[in-house]
Amino acid sequence: MTLGQLQEVAMHALSRALRLFSTLGRSWRTVGILFVLANLKNLPLVWHLRFFNGLFTHFYLHPSRLTPKTGPRAIFQPIITTSRSPLLECDYNVHKSNSTYFSDLDVSRTHLIAALMKGGLDSYRERMKKEKGGGKFLIALGAVSCVFRREIAPYEEYEIWSRVLSWDRKWMYIVSHFVRKGAVRPKGYTLQPGRDPKEGRAWWFWRREGVVKEPAEGSRDSSGTSSPSLTTEQQQHLPHGAIFASAISKYVFKQGRLTTPPELVLERSGILPPRPTSSQSPPSSLLGESTVDLAAANDLLSKDEAIIDASLTLEDEDGEWDWARVEKEREKGMLVAEKLVALDLLHSTFTGEEEMALGAF
Repeated sequence: MTLGQLQEVAMHALSRALRLFSTLGRSWRTVGILFVLANLKNLPLVWHLRFFNGLFTHFYLHPSRLTPKTGPRAIFQPIITTSRSPLLECDYNVHKSNSTYFSDLDVSRTHLIAALMKGGLDSYRERMKKEKGGGKFLIALGAVSCVFRREIAPYEEYEIWSRVLSWDRKWMYIVSHFVRKGAVRPKGYTLQPGRDPKEGRAWWFWRREGVVKEPAEGSRDSSGTSSPSLTTEQQQHLPHGAIFASAISKYVFKQGRLTTPPELVLERSGILPPRPTSSQSPPSSLLGESTVDLAAANDLLSKDEAIIDASLTLEDEDGEWDWARVEKEREKGMLVAEKLVALDLLHSTFTGEEEMALGAF
């Protein structure tokens, strides 16, 4: 079937649907409109709008103003996006289906990459214009793994906190946490210094360079009372008690067929401190020349909360973030990221033609 025929079939189906809708009674039309409005997030092309909204926001509407002074620490800071779980995202248990977490992750990671690395991405786009035939610059998702902890109820509001966890010569690792809305608040916002952490939204004219130092006590509001949506046990274990799920993803940067090291993208974005002349590039992976201590990694991840402890918290130190501090945080994140790299061995477990199969259905 040709493209023209497909368009004709689609238009015919749409016209029939509109005619059917017009023949329905007023009450049924009202119900249909309310159903659509209640599930806007799951309508066709809405995911694309959410995805490109992240790019448009950080590339054109509110381009980030990170500098060599504020950028190094911002590398590991999370970006927070908010969403809900409409009825069409719920499974037979009447809570957010596990498969729908990944579309939210796409949007959250897009905001993060666009906010942090706009300068580097612009640099590569300009380079592509000058060097014709060098291949397009693209960012590809290599893997995602998600750990589910608690269910999300229908229409419950939640936040996705995504940040850079680490990187090696090939991959950049991003960790994301689905968190109960309002249960955990950051100390401030690097890209929105005029925004109060206790408030829900920031106005466009508040956006300017800097970091807010005003502290916020986890889940407590200005009156000192804890969030009523959490149980006493969960409040005592914040931020862990507020987490619905945690995910880790890895991205690769490509210039045509060539892999661009994430470190180079960060450097061209102007947020990576100068490297000492004696420093070496980060290891490529667990399967190559990685220098990460696997015994230490296994020991770190032996506890149930370790993956969250290693990825949700940053060392709260004063002073400038130089190369040594950035590298220390990168190595800390690699203790968790190496576990995802090891999953590349999953392809070797495919039996293919070597074994019998249960059946084909």
